[in-house]
Amino acid sequence: MWPQGAIFVALPLLGPIVVWLLAPHRMSGWCDHLRKLPWCPPYKILLLVWTAIYSIMGYASYLVWKDLGGGFGRHLTLPLGLYAVQLAISWTALTLFFAAYSPGL
Repeated sequence: MWPQGAIFVALPLLGPIVVWLLAPHRMSGWCDHLRKLPWCPPYKILLLVWTAIYSIMGYASYLVWKDLGGGFGRHLTLPLGLYAVQLAISWTALTLFFAAYSPGL
């Protein structure tokens, strides 16, 4: 699994890291003042959950890559391309929500 697996697991975490760098230490105060549902967990719990989700997505992409023979041939274009589009949409939503302070977008 090493080093390809580690790269695939770390790749999805780049978006949240960039967002954290764009809006450091302002997120917690801003998140605390948002109107939330009563059952919504604290933002620190959400950060742990989203980190786990992004890591699991990266590991799943590694398994797809490995199962289809590795490399970057034409047979990997569709599954990894769709994954890349999903990651781009997810990172854009994170940036709009946290760095731009615009939950409505």
